[in-house]
Amino acid sequence: MRVSVNFPLPANSGEAGSKAIADYVEKAYEDRVLSEYVILNVQQMGGTGPAIAMAETLRHNAAFEPKRMLDYMPRIHNIHGKFYQMDADYVEPSIPYDEIVRVLTKGGYDGYICSEYEGNRWIEDAEEPDSVEQVRRHQEMLRRLIGEADTATATARAA
Repeated sequence: MRVSVNFPLPANSGEAGSKAIADYVEKAYEDRVLSEYVILNVQQMGGTGPAIAMAETLRHNAAFEPKRMLDYMPRIHNIHGKFYQMDADYVEPSIPYDEIVRVLTKGGYDGYICSEYEGNRWIEDAEEPDSVEQVRRHQEMLRRLIGEADTATATARAA
């Protein structure tokens, strides 16, 4: 699956090299370059205003390599599971939760992952989100990734 930074920078925006900047930000997202480096590079490319705003969107994306968490596992005691939009298949398209949960499991993480729904920021008021359903889907996705889906279903049936 390819996720694109869908924040077009108009060619006539007055930004120096706006197409080059937009292409760079999209490639940086795909390569998971840390957002602060992307913002700095866009500034050095002559970007201002909309170009910087485009680069800043990477702050809200999983622009890092989840394996880096392994070095810090003894210090990780709580995780905020930020998400923007859960689809009907229990997938958050902008965050690689499958990779993240795999790394947490490998590192022996035994704490909680708190669902942190960002509301309608992903859909930008295109429709009214069902926040309760979104959190339910996120928690079900996490149960499945952790391998607790069968336990959760059995517990719900018993209740």
